[in-house]
Amino acid sequence: MAALVDPPLTGMESLDGEEASKLTALMAKLNLPPDDPNILEPLADPLTVLRFLRARDGKVDDAAKMYNSTIAFRKTKIYSLMATYGNSSDEFNTDGTRLTPATSWNWTRKTEGNNDAILMQKIGFFGRLTINGPDDAPVAIWRLGACDLFGVKDNDLVDYMCDGFAVHLEDLLQAGRAASLKHNKMVRARLIIDVGGVGMSTLPLLKTLKAIIAVGKQYFPECTATATIINAPWVFSSLWVVVKPILTKVMQRKVCILGTSWVNNPEAFTKHSGITVSALPACLGGSTPDSQVGQCEPVAPNLKYVNSNQL
Repeated sequence: MAALVDPPLTGMESLDGEEASKLTALMAKLNLPPDDPNILEPLADPLTVLRFLRARDGKVDDAAKMYNSTIAFRKTKIYSLMATYGNSSDEFNTDGTRLTPATSWNWTRKTEGNNDAILMQKIGFFGRLTINGPDDAPVAIWRLGACDLFGVKDNDLVDYMCDGFAVHLEDLLQAGRAASLKHNKMVRARLIIDVGGVGMSTLPLLKTLKAIIAVGKQYFPECTATATIINAPWVFSSLWVVVKPILTKVMQRKVCILGTSWVNNPEAFTKHSGITVSALPACLGGSTPDSQVGQCEPVAPNLKYVNSNQL
């Protein structure tokens, strides 16, 4: 593929001519300098802007709209959320731009210290592991099958869970961004999704789940490179056989569905996810502490959770 040279974008991976031209046009539309490696905010480095372009299928106008809405979202939400759920509050300015260099990411999720963080650790289903995948890619775990989505919905905690999920995605975005700037190419997270326990009874909760993860599609472009689904019941595998031919080759490579006997084929898991089974949390058969992921505890009914002393 032809390298991107018109104009030069410092620290960029090689792109084909059409995508290179679109990225140049997008940066111009956003009034972002294409050749200054010292200007990285707000999300201004070419590798990060490229995420927006790819998230909107190469449509420059749509990518610009997503970028602008993302910056508006960050101005009002990111600083307070990352301070509430993080062990440090000095990574961001109050407008959501990075205070520390985007070339590194040392923020860690708080699991104690305030009720919001404590509750998210108890009932949340997501987390980033301390180990990294290929090219220093962040590794994320989603325990969808274990999460008490009924309890989240019935106790009006959907908005709260959305905030926690936004924090998780910001963690993945910034970790991937730092790795991208280090390796001069786009680095995205390796995602492992445990769907053990998901069945027909959980179908009524699809709306709740969509509400939680929708923030990703809106404000966090191209955060994941692969999604390895484990403990999938037969219905997942059957559906995949039907859907797979409809998807592009790129989309097919991004998703891998492994059944309930996936542990008997660790090579297939590692080939797709980029990590070994031993790197997983203990609850999934690995040796990493479970505390690095939300604990998916049942949500007790009729309990005033957030900002209370009842945890």
